[in-house]
Amino acid sequence: LNKRNPLHAVPTLELPNGTVLTQNVGILQYVARAGKAPELVGGDDAQAQAEVLQWSAFLSTEVHEASHVVFFSKRFTASADEDQVANVRSAGIALLGERLKILDSRLAGRDFIVGSSKTVVDAQAIPMLRWSAKVLPDGLEPFPNLMAFYARLIKDDGVVAAAEAEQMSLDL
Repeated sequence: LNKRNPLHAVPTLELPNGTVLTQNVGILQYVARAGKAPELVGGDDAQAQAEVLQWSAFLSTEVHEASHVVFFSKRFTASADEDQVANVRSAGIALLGERLKILDSRLAGRDFIVGSSKTVVDAQAIPMLRWSAKVLPDGLEPFPNLMAFYARLIKDDGVVAAAEAEQMSLDL
């Protein structure tokens, strides 16, 4: 991994021609199009494509980064004082909650984050919602639209198959 990805992080995807993709937004676009499922990334509709990219970026830069503050609090302070680290973690939890409010509002009256059918953004949200449910004081309870969305999504055959392949529980 370290030889292929200068960020020393996942995800990393090496293509047959040797090109290495290292960011999930790019990897998801590639996998959907190479797998002949362009509808998962907005198809040929420029607005739908832009919305998929917008919400994929939101999950990657806002929700995922907020969870980093929670899980890796020591990285976000120069202090070794445990009270300061706890304060950083608390701030991360609050930030994560604020980001999930935005996503919860987006899902009001909708079955999917973008459009009227599933996209890569919906799948991208699954692990972030699982992490969030474990660290937020009330789990996902304050976000009824997210809870309903998650309950629908984990019944999807593709989601179930992916979870089984990864030996991952979908329980919150």
